[in-house]
Amino acid sequence: MNAPPHPITLIHGGNGAPKAMAPLGCALGERQAVWCPPMLGHAGREVPQSLSVPDMVDDLLRQMDAQGIARSFVGGYSFGGYVALYLARHHPDRCLGVFTLATKVVFDERAVRHLVHLTSPTRVEQPGHAHADDIRQRHLPQDWRTVILANQALFRSLGEAPPLTARDWADIRVPALVASGQADPLVPLAETQSLAGHLRAQLVLFPGSAHPLTVVPVQALAHEIGQWMDRVRDGDWPPR
Repeated sequence: MNAPPHPITLIHGGNGAPKAMAPLGCALGERQAVWCPPMLGHAGREVPQSLSVPDMVDDLLRQMDAQGIARSFVGGYSFGGYVALYLARHHPDRCLGVFTLATKVVFDERAVRHLVHLTSPTRVEQPGHAHADDIRQRHLPQDWRTVILANQALFRSLGEAPPLTARDWADIRVPALVASGQADPLVPLAETQSLAGHLRAQLVLFPGSAHPLTVVPVQALAHEIGQWMDRVRDGDWPPR
């Protein structure tokens, strides 16, 4: 088999940064190059007045163009997986296949309220927050509070008018893989199973949580993703 022409495009989560994807990126990188771009408004980039999934995908496509990446496997962690799914739905010509890890797709009132709570600046500033220092540093020279507030507004907008609805899943026709922890506190198992069913995707589950990424068995997951990519390249994947 010839060497893959382009790296895997790996999208970090909301309020995250490319360096946070190092565990999975390194594991995947043992078999193929991995490129992890900074999402719009993250990792020190200027924060726009508002964030939206379509704008994030347009920005990602511009970054892919600048890197000379015409088409690649696109994967995302947590909210990054939602961005990857939107790209697969609206720009399938740029996507050999899509894979998601711990990606939430149901944004009802309860889910949005929980997401906003988890990303509250007040919560981050409480003494003893495990990731406070990292959150403060990852978006420099931008103010981390500005990034968090922009993401909170984005999460609320997903509840009001989600850019991907149930009707969109049938229109994602590129090969897909959906992975998560069986006891993830943010993404219920039934939600992950439902997404995989709608996409006719390969489903990869592992014990425990998928948040944060440091608790994910990345070597085993990378092996599953690698085998899936090989089957897609070889045409051994059911057409949709």
